[in-house]
Amino acid sequence: MSVMFSIFPEMGDTYLVRSFVVIVLGGAGNYPGAFLGGIILGLTEALAALFLSAQVAPAVSYALMVLVLLVCPQGLFRGRAR
Repeated sequence: MSVMFSIFPEMGDTYLVRSFVVIVLGGAGNYPGAFLGGIILGLTEALAALFLSAQVAPAVSYALMVLVLLVCPQGLFRGRAR
Protein backbone atom coordinates (compact mmCIF):
# COMPACT_ATOMS: atom_id res chain seq x y z
CA MET A 1 0.00 0.00 0.00
CA SER A 2 2.88 2.38 0.65
CA VAL A 3 3.73 2.35 -3.05
CA MET A 4 0.27 3.65 -3.97
CA PHE A 5 -0.50 5.92 -1.00
CA SER A 6 1.55 8.13 1.25
CA ILE A 7 2.02 6.90 4.82
CA PHE A 8 1.72 9.14 7.87
CA PRO A 9 1.28 8.45 11.60
CA GLU A 10 -2.36 9.58 11.82
CA MET A 11 -3.67 7.18 9.17
CA GLY A 12 -5.93 5.09 11.39
CA ASP A 13 -7.44 7.78 13.61
CA THR A 14 -10.93 7.55 12.12
CA TYR A 15 -11.00 3.76 12.53
CA LEU A 16 -9.69 4.04 16.08
CA VAL A 17 -12.41 6.47 17.12
CA ARG A 18 -15.12 4.37 15.44
CA SER A 19 -13.91 1.24 17.19
CA PHE A 20 -14.06 3.13 20.50
CA VAL A 21 -17.68 4.06 19.75
CA VAL A 22 -18.45 0.40 19.01
CA ILE A 23 -16.95 -0.69 22.33
CA VAL A 24 -18.91 1.97 24.22
CA LEU A 25 -22.15 0.91 22.51
CA GLY A 26 -21.69 -2.81 23.07
CA GLY A 27 -20.07 -2.76 26.49
CA ALA A 28 -16.39 -3.29 27.26
CA GLY A 29 -15.33 -6.95 27.39
CA ASN A 30 -18.52 -8.25 25.78
CA TYR A 31 -17.80 -9.80 22.36
CA PRO A 32 -21.42 -10.29 21.23
CA GLY A 33 -22.13 -6.76 22.45
CA ALA A 34 -19.22 -5.41 20.41
CA PHE A 35 -20.54 -7.24 17.35
CA LEU A 36 -24.04 -5.85 17.82
CA GLY A 37 -22.60 -2.42 18.64
CA GLY A 38 -20.80 -2.49 15.30
CA ILE A 39 -24.00 -3.45 13.51
CA ILE A 40 -25.89 -0.65 15.27
CA LEU A 41 -23.18 1.90 14.47
CA GLY A 42 -23.04 0.87 10.82
CA LEU A 43 -26.81 1.03 10.40
CA THR A 44 -26.98 4.37 12.20
CA GLU A 45 -24.29 5.92 10.00
CA ALA A 46 -25.81 4.49 6.82
CA LEU A 47 -29.30 5.72 7.65
CA ALA A 48 -27.97 9.13 8.71
CA ALA A 49 -26.08 9.41 5.42
CA LEU A 50 -29.19 8.36 3.51
CA PHE A 51 -31.68 10.68 5.18
CA LEU A 52 -29.46 13.60 6.27
CA SER A 53 -26.05 13.87 4.56
CA ALA A 54 -22.73 12.07 4.49
CA GLN A 55 -21.05 14.87 6.46
CA VAL A 56 -23.56 14.57 9.33
CA ALA A 57 -23.34 10.77 9.68
CA PRO A 58 -20.29 10.70 12.03
CA ALA A 59 -21.88 13.37 14.24
CA VAL A 60 -25.03 11.26 14.53
CA SER A 61 -22.97 8.24 15.61
CA TYR A 62 -21.18 10.32 18.27
CA ALA A 63 -24.54 11.66 19.47
CA LEU A 64 -25.73 8.05 19.74
CA MET A 65 -22.65 7.23 21.84
CA VAL A 66 -23.33 10.15 24.19
CA LEU A 67 -26.98 9.09 24.48
CA VAL A 68 -25.99 5.53 25.36
CA LEU A 69 -23.49 6.80 27.95
CA LEU A 70 -26.17 8.95 29.55
CA VAL A 71 -28.81 6.21 29.64
CA CYS A 72 -26.73 3.16 30.51
CA PRO A 73 -23.01 3.80 31.17
CA GLN A 74 -22.09 0.08 31.00
CA GLY A 75 -23.15 -0.11 27.34
CA LEU A 76 -26.24 -1.57 25.76
CA PHE A 77 -25.25 -5.16 26.46
CA ARG A 78 -23.50 -4.73 29.84
CA GLY A 79 -19.75 -5.21 29.75
CA ARG A 80 -17.78 -7.74 31.77
CA ALA A 81 -18.07 -7.10 35.52
CA ARG A 82 -14.93 -7.15 37.65
